[in-house]
Amino acid sequence: MFFFAICVLNAQKVDSLFNTRSFLKKNILLANDTNNQPVIICKNKYIELLKPNFHQQIRNTFTPKNYKLDLSSCYSVNVGSNLYVISRDGSTVYNYDKESGLKKLNNPTTTKSYYKCSIFSHGGSIYRLGGYGYFQHKSQLFKFDFVNRKWKYITEVLKNNFGFIDAKTLVVDNKVHVISPKIRNNFNNKEFFSNYIYTIDLDNYYIEKYKFDFDKFSPYFNQSFYSNNYFKFKNTLGLINRYDFTKAIIIDFKKKTSSLVKLNSSTNSSGKIIYSDNKLFYLIDDSNSSRLDYTDFIKVRVSVSKIVEIFKEKSFDQTNPTTKVGLLSVAFLIFFIIYIKRKRSPFLVVDKSIKKGNNSMKLDIDEKFFVERLIRDAKVENHTLISYFDKDGKSYDLNVKRKNSMVSKLSTKFYSQFQKDLFEKVPSFIDKRQSVYVLKQKLILASKKS
Repeated sequence: MFFFAICVLNAQKVDSLFNTRSFLKKNILLANDTNNQPVIICKNKYIELLKPNFHQQIRNTFTPKNYKLDLSSCYSVNVGSNLYVISRDGSTVYNYDKESGLKKLNNPTTTKSYYKCSIFSHGGSIYRLGGYGYFQHKSQLFKFDFVNRKWKYITEVLKNNFGFIDAKTLVVDNKVHVISPKIRNNFNNKEFFSNYIYTIDLDNYYIEKYKFDFDKFSPYFNQSFYSNNYFKFKNTLGLINRYDFTKAIIIDFKKKTSSLVKLNSSTNSSGKIIYSDNKLFYLIDDSNSSRLDYTDFIKVRVSVSKIVEIFKEKSFDQTNPTTKVGLLSVAFLIFFIIYIKRKRSPFLVVDKSIKKGNNSMKLDIDEKFFVERLIRDAKVENHTLISYFDKDGKSYDLNVKRKNSMVSKLSTKFYSQFQKDLFEKVPSFIDKRQSVYVLKQKLILASKKS
């Protein structure tokens, strides 16, 4: 009980520190330490966020040039027991020591070429993938050579002058997964949506790709994703829902599964999110800052969201492509057979109805006469119908109206029920001044069905 009370008090102190202490944004970097715990690297401090007290202040060892470095836009990566900071343009590598600060390791000849690249480590090495600079989006993979203190080109993922747009990387086992919903053709500067995730084997640099439906996760792969509103959860990638910041999703690219996540508070960061101990640590603008309109004076505070529930995993690749193609082929074949069978089956005249399948349409006595003549001769002359209506000594004009009304009504009823035309009106084959009604559908009397 006593131990629990101490833990609660310590947690309260940490939360209080987060809520009350603000930092000049350009002078701090949120990072993982070599034990994968969240820390803040400052100009002259090193703060371990899971501890209730500040680490002892370190002396300011920044050279004037390093002092101007905007830490908030830098990358950080761990290699063994060392923590490294890489400049915003992906060119300059610094070793960071909490007792002595930053130490510059290289003087790159190529700068400002790899903004928004992805930095990761594996097997004791630092890697850089992609980036943007001088109007070019990149897809190259580089490895930092600690002996010669230079970036060494390894391979290129995309061909034909294509590059990734703000690619993110996730190392699982010996492979790095490259996640980039969009790619760009540098030749014509056109942007395209990608349907693949690329993998690079970091032992032999063999490149593969597999299909991935980014649209299925559209609330997560959005502009927030490009702004780093994501986190690495063990060997998976977590992304915040753009419609509800209290929800996230964890994607396991190795197992091809995803899990929904519920957070205890809204999580909306424009920068890095660090996962540790079932919590998400990130920086937010300090609402008390009076000079938010000046970039150099923006202040930030650390905020924390807790993961309160992780729902059951769901597979997003339940069926392999071969099985999917087979199932689709069978379904299409069945549909095609049914369609052809229905298309070729005739319309039946049964008593005073026209039927096909489960559909039927009633006929009055005049319509039945017309339909039966169409079945018998495949056509009916106009004057034949007019003569049929001449039963009661009425005028020729009235009989024409009766005929026209019956023909129009029958045509409308048939099309409304079956979405087809039963007949068409064309010039008579004998006298072009007369008309004839020609049957267009396969129509038979039920008693004559073979």
